[in-house]
Amino acid sequence: MSGHPPGPRRVADGHLELVGQAGRKDGEIVVTRADDAIDPFLAFESEHDPRPSAATTAVAAVEPAIAPKPATSSGLSRPAPATSTVQVAASRTPRKASRVALFVLGALVIAGAAAALTYAWLESARRVPASTTTPPPAATPPPAPVDGTVQVTSLPEGARVFIDGAARGVTPLKLPVSAGSHVLEIEHQATRRSMPVTLDAGATSSHYFDLTAAAPATGRLEVTSDPPGATVTIDGTLRGVTPLALAAMPPGSHRVVVANREMTSTRAVTITAGATQTLVVPLARVIATNGFVSVQSPVDLEIFLDGTKIGSSAASVRLPAGRHTLDLLNASLEFRTSVAVDVPAGGTASAVVTVPKGKLSINALPWAEISLDGKPIGQTPLANLDVPIGAHEVIWRHPQLGERRETIVVSAQTPARVGKDLNR
Repeated sequence: MSGHPPGPRRVADGHLELVGQAGRKDGEIVVTRADDAIDPFLAFESEHDPRPSAATTAVAAVEPAIAPKPATSSGLSRPAPATSTVQVAASRTPRKASRVALFVLGALVIAGAAAALTYAWLESARRVPASTTTPPPAATPPPAPVDGTVQVTSLPEGARVFIDGAARGVTPLKLPVSAGSHVLEIEHQATRRSMPVTLDAGATSSHYFDLTAAAPATGRLEVTSDPPGATVTIDGTLRGVTPLALAAMPPGSHRVVVANREMTSTRAVTITAGATQTLVVPLARVIATNGFVSVQSPVDLEIFLDGTKIGSSAASVRLPAGRHTLDLLNASLEFRTSVAVDVPAGGTASAVVTVPKGKLSINALPWAEISLDGKPIGQTPLANLDVPIGAHEVIWRHPQLGERRETIVVSAQTPARVGKDLNR
């Protein structure tokens, strides 16, 4: 083994022993316990490697200055004696310094990383809004409805239903219809009924028709007098004394005579099937402090004074002499107005009322020439005709399909619509 310089050798428990040539100890044994001298944090791989670390290499560069020169023999270099105690101590000092430097460097790196992480966390916390919860979007209100619902039932079932002249199905039937005014018609075999319908958006309008019962063919007449007990004669036939109610008056015009011992009053009334006509006749002796008011109107009007009904336009009403404001009303025609009258003592004041016009629309299938109250007005379709309120006769004529006629009531506010299918 001669000719090879001594080298470090690891022994148990981390001891390091420098062994001279031929196994002879040339220097002091330096013992370093690994678990005491090496910090686990700095136990890099180089300290477990038999090759010298960077710190040891640095110390070795200094040692030649103090190490004795090797003796030469036969041209061969003689190994230097083992490192002395001073040399070993000198080499250990820079090794410890290197470890301290590495420990300080590691501590600075860790501290820097911790500071960077803390800054990043504080910066992100500053930028995050107070509440990261996204509020739910506001609920969108449902669109407002533009249609209503019409529900039609009948006895018997299976009757055909028409809305504004258009066939929509058979009963029982429930269907959407645009809001506004419409004409609802129902037909079963030879029976046909019609009625105006005003529908609000989102509302349901329910209608029941008993088609087994015959439509009313007569009207009703009620006659009262002041004072009561007067005789009532209709079309020349004595019918009773006031107050009198006749439930089966045939439709049309009638002549009514109301009389007592002092006075006789003659009136003309028009009876409509299914409607009630009221006739109030004053028969008291006129005294100087009272007078009468006669209201002239193309439609029947109820007369009110200070909220109390005192009569109708069908007869004169008695009032105290002087100036009065009268309220005139026809609820079925949606008409109301007021008039001021000066009632003379012992005389009669006249109030002439001009009624407004309503809207009338007329149609036919396939088409027809139209006459209104006996006057030709054109060919269907006819829409939004200005017609005085009240009852009117409409006639449809077609050269192949014949003629139809119907009485239509026009009101002041709600448009009237009527149609005929001439194919039936």
